[in-house]
Amino acid sequence: MRIYGMQNVELGIILKTDKSKEYDVVCKILTPKSLKTAYAIGVLKPTAKLKNAVQLFSICEFTFAGHKITGANVVQSPMPIAKCMNRYYLASSIAEVILQIQNHDAEIFTITARALEALTGDTSAYIIFIDYFKKLLFSLGYSVDIQNVDGNLTLSTAKEYIKQLIACYKTLLDIVIPNTDLFLSSPANPL
Repeated sequence: MRIYGMQNVELGIILKTDKSKEYDVVCKILTPKSLKTAYAIGVLKPTAKLKNAVQLFSICEFTFAGHKITGANVVQSPMPIAKCMNRYYLASSIAEVILQIQNHDAEIFTITARALEALTGDTSAYIIFIDYFKKLLFSLGYSVDIQNVDGNLTLSTAKEYIKQLIACYKTLLDIVIPNTDLFLSSPANPL
């Protein structure tokens, strides 16, 4: 396949994918500069090289030619997130909120990438939720009165903080954080 025109490489996070045509996928990718729409041509074919790169919550160095993804180097696989229901719900909530906000800059990219990285580790999903959504509000210019959380948080306290953050997003940004009912009612990760 020949690529004409300029190519650029950017770090990005796959937030959403939709099938387009028989083997193609349209991706919403958060980069340090913006939220991009890019096409992965032929990625649904069994022998496609980019198949792993266009999985939800993958963090990759993407090579773009215009609006097409022509190459990718996976930096962080989403597999650990996919294996835990609570972590998957939280990652989905993060992606949906990012898709709803208007500002997409390096700070938002960084806190999102760090949250997804934390979701592949042992930190409680509740602590990651509180930390991420609090930092995102701050980066958008809002201040919330929720104390910092640590590993000594009880489940009931964590759920109360999460409910407060959900209310803040609704009041300040008119954004509903999705999947929170599933997240709050699913089996807890150890706090």
